[in-house]
Amino acid sequence: MRPVSVCLLVTTTAFCTCPTIRWTPKTPTATWTRKRGCTNKARLHKLGTDPANDPKLLSRAKNPEMGIRPDQYPAVYLSDDDTQLYGDVGSVDRRANVWIANPADLTKPSIAWKRLASPTDSVYAYLKLGNRLFLQSIKGAPNGQILVTDATNPGVATATVLLPESKQHITRMGSSKDFLFVTLSDGINETIRQYDARSNQWATVPIPGTATMYIEPYDAPRSNDVLAYVMSWNNPGTNLW
Repeated sequence: MRPVSVCLLVTTTAFCTCPTIRWTPKTPTATWTRKRGCTNKARLHKLGTDPANDPKLLSRAKNPEMGIRPDQYPAVYLSDDDTQLYGDVGSVDRRANVWIANPADLTKPSIAWKRLASPTDSVYAYLKLGNRLFLQSIKGAPNGQILVTDATNPGVATATVLLPESKQHITRMGSSKDFLFVTLSDGINETIRQYDARSNQWATVPIPGTATMYIEPYDAPRSNDVLAYVMSWNNPGTNLW
């Protein structure tokens, strides 16, 4: 069974959690983040080696040009199709503070990071589907809008509006092999819109009932199979394939 892309391991001196585990492709390596006091570092680990020797990928000391604050934590991970490397500087601010690079740089002494989005761009989420990068943004659109840019040279400044703002709030987006899924909410019930990247057409996903809805891709870069979850105050949950 092929391991999925990158492992993100967040470690502190008091506890260890692993919100997302994904391995790098083809090699038994993983990225992880260590947080000790004010020394947050993202590293690359190869199985069977001493973690003390793990090379640093992203940190306050290694990347002073990024202006990483003590209260921020860097994370490094790959796109679903393993073709883009992201350096994300997280905090309590939901707005993305993220850079992009070539995955081949993972094994180099330094990574040639290029800014993808800053907090002032008000991007909440981003994902790559084929040769396009999709951005969930609230800049100038409080309820949210979906932007799209060329994945080979992505940038918020060159992105165009794919799904304009509406009366409903955009809460989430995800993807499968050929489809982008956008979840919209009226504050109580949700609707999922589906964008076919092959035909460039939008459609509403026909999920029965009204409730909170989630789309979970089975194997995003290789399959269009997804799971749909429907939950409400009087429905503990319905799973649809």
